[in-house]
Amino acid sequence: MEIVLVVDDEPDIRTVVRSMLTAKGYTVVETGDPQQAIRMATQQAIHLLFVSVGRSVGQKRSQLLCRRRESGKIQRDAAQ
Repeated sequence: MEIVLVVDDEPDIRTVVRSMLTAKGYTVVETGDPQQAIRMATQQAIHLLFVSVGRSVGQKRSQLLCRRRESGKIQRDAAQ
């Protein structure tokens, strides 16, 4: 089963995204904390990152994606 990591500082947005993705059969893990997201992404096999582009989470987005690339698990990031 594919695992999606949802990172957004708004709990309501995470809830909506989780509902939509679980309805499609995905396993969803989530956090509103960018540092926690980095830890989660390095400790689990994450297949897709759903990352907020808002100010508080978005500033850490590059760090999160770079860590995933270093692990060899991200081939390409359209946001860059």
